[in-house]
Amino acid sequence: KICREGEELLTEHTTLTDNVAPWLLKCWQQDWGTERTAQMLESFLVPPSTYLSVNLRGLDPPSAAEYLQEVASELGPETQVLPNGSIRVSPNMKGPVSSWPLFDRGCWWVQDVAASLPADALSKSF
Repeated sequence: KICREGEELLTEHTTLTDNVAPWLLKCWQQDWGTERTAQMLESFLVPPSTYLSVNLRGLDPPSAAEYLQEVASELGPETQVLPNGSIRVSPNMKGPVSSWPLFDRGCWWVQDVAASLPADALSKSF
C-alpha cells in the first residue's frame, strides 16, 4: 500500500514542517523568512537524481563517447551524459533499476558522481 499510495498518504497526513525540529524551523524562519523557509522545505521533498557509471573498459575515447550517448538514449530523452562520463538518468525513469534498459547486460551501475571521481583518478594513475 505504501508503494502505491505512499506519496498521497504523506501529503494528506503531514505538513512540510513535520520533518524539521521546531527550534531549527524557528531559526530558519527568523533568518530567511517564512516564504524562503517554505521553499527550502519543499526542495527537500524533491527526489535526488540517479547517476550511473558506464562500463567503458576496452574502448578508445571516440568509441567511449559514442557508447555513452547510446546508453543515455536507451534511458530516455532527458538523460544526460556529464563531462566526467557519468550519466544523469531522466527523472521519468521509474521502478527498480534492475528493470531499466541495459541493466541485465551489466553495461552500467548506479554510482554518484562524487563517488566516481576518486576511482577515475586512481585508474589513471596506474
